[in-house]
Amino acid sequence: MGSTLIDFAGDYGTPYSVYEAERDGEGKIKLSKTIFQPHAAQIEFFSATERHVLLHGNRGCGKSASLLWKAIQTAYLVPGSRVAIFRKTWPELQRSVWDELLKLPQASLSLSMLPTTR
Repeated sequence: MGSTLIDFAGDYGTPYSVYEAERDGEGKIKLSKTIFQPHAAQIEFFSATERHVLLHGNRGCGKSASLLWKAIQTAYLVPGSRVAIFRKTWPELQRSVWDELLKLPQASLSLSMLPTTR
């Protein structure tokens, strides 16, 4: 089973993309599958440094996926941090973020992540 690589700097493609990856016999990272590849607005959201960021858009534009990956990335970058995503009701949360979470490969949620430096 591979590990998950969050490519914050874009060393392997689009910044903030997430890949399933393994190290070969020489220790080099080999990408086997793209799990998440953000579009331009999502990259802007991920790279924002402001304390409060407004994320908006039409249905299906990737808001839920953005929030989910931002939470995962924050948990990875800030050891001991706690992240939460709220919606008004459980059915709303389930239809958006929860369903996105269940689509992720199990490796994406493990703690065995590869560093993003070559």
